Amino acid sequence: MSSRRAQKDARKRPHTKNIPSLSPIPYPADQAQIAEAAHRAVCEVTGTDGFGKCLAYAVAGYALLGDAGYMIQAGTLTIVADPSNPAGAGLIRMDASNGGFDRGEYHAWLARQVGHRVEVVDLAARHYRRYVNEVNPVSDAITLPGGGALWVIDRTEDRIRWTRPGEPPTFVWTEDGHAEGLAYFMPDVEACLSAWSVVARDPMFHHLRESARRHMAALTPDSLHVA
Repeated sequence: MSSRRAQKDARKRPHTKNIPSLSPIPYPADQAQIAEAAHRAVCEVTGTDGFGKCLAYAVAGYALLGDAGYMIQAGTLTIVADPSNPAGAGLIRMDASNGGFDRGEYHAWLARQVGHRVEVVDLAARHYRRYVNEVNPVSDAITLPGGGALWVIDRTEDRIRWTRPGEPPTFVWTEDGHAEGLAYFMPDVEACLSAWSVVARDPMFHHLRESARRHMAALTPDSLHVA
């Protein structure tokens, strides 16, 4: 092969020298440490117990995992609240389609591509039970022309309840793109763009990232009693 041909072929090949490889999935103890640091940061910065602050959890997690290729995602979350009836009647869904982010009907989590799989991290999973039992079920949501939405609350008594044994996990960390039998995640492009825009504009999220890093530095796996 001539040197000119070799140079031409070399230009066609992708330059990979500076492309970082993905970090391996953290050990369970490290996952618990990250989840706890994010939770403490969310509670500290928002002044709440974290309920309804899924985007804050995602931002706190991104502060700790962004360098490893994780990205903030927003979209639809489906929770299997009643495992005895998982075909539809036992499901709760936050549907982010058709402007769900503006309606406040969305969920946020972290994700990254690992080969042919999608790794999903939901650091707000500890609130799944309250999502099911305390959030008013919506039978319809009408997006208003000037922005915002009109929610139609379902007043029927036969609402879905959390019937799973015990409490939900404090976090979900899975390589399968969903937590089989518990939670399913579907990113929505419009919701993702809206979430990223809000995070970029609101200074609270800057404080949240700093808080997450500080709490992470103060925690150790041994202090969490995780095997």
